[in-house]
Amino acid sequence: MEIFVVPDAAAIGAVAAGIIAAVVRSKPDAVLGVATGGSPLPVYAALAGHRLDLSRVRAFALDEYVGLPAGHPESYGEVVRREVTERLGLDPGHVRVIPNGYDPDDFPQDLPAPPKDRFVVSYAGTVFKLTSPPGLLAAIRLLREREPTLAKLLQV
Repeated sequence: MEIFVVPDAAAIGAVAAGIIAAVVRSKPDAVLGVATGGSPLPVYAALAGHRLDLSRVRAFALDEYVGLPAGHPESYGEVVRREVTERLGLDPGHVRVIPNGYDPDDFPQDLPAPPKDRFVVSYAGTVFKLTSPPGLLAAIRLLREREPTLAKLLQV
């Protein structure tokens, strides 16, 4: 692991962009995970200055706000379009924002609905600081101990 100490956001953007540029130069069809928010913006700005051929690069984001309509200016999809796809000149067909961390096309359309008298908790990897199924199972055990009425609705 290499640690960089830099004076400001622009400097970390330049360092990170240099690393990403090196990856893209060595692997023109690289796949990039992209994020939104203020932190990555200096990286995208600095990366645009590298004037790379990103025509084969693919990018994805694994999240989206629930309830925002497609095209809403604050949606992750729109931020990725503005700050990544357009700014870096990526092919829009190579950029994907996966809503809510999953792709609905990966699931059958005819899944049965949960029973009306139950609620469903699904687990796909991380719940706040929990990063393993044992953490989730421990939380379910606590729910059963502390809230037995609510726990009766839970089906594991």
